[in-house]
Amino acid sequence: MNLAASFARRFVEGTLAGYTSERHPIGRRWITLSERILSMARSDNGIMQSFRNAAFSVVGHLPRLQRPLLERVAGLKE
Repeated sequence: MNLAASFARRFVEGTLAGYTSERHPIGRRWITLSERILSMARSDNGIMQSFRNAAFSVVGHLPRLQRPLLERVAGLKE
């Protein structure tokens, strides 16, 4: 269930108390993912730079990969 739907359901039911504990593990995964992405983006390792550039080139040319990636980075999907 996405963040907005979970919040809305809990709000209507009057059970916001469990919302934080429900979302905390997901937030932890997002922090880990964002740290990995930042590490890859800032890497000065030649092999990592080549891999990163090739991956972005492939994704940039395949719209079927762009949307899922953007949704995940934007936090719309897990």
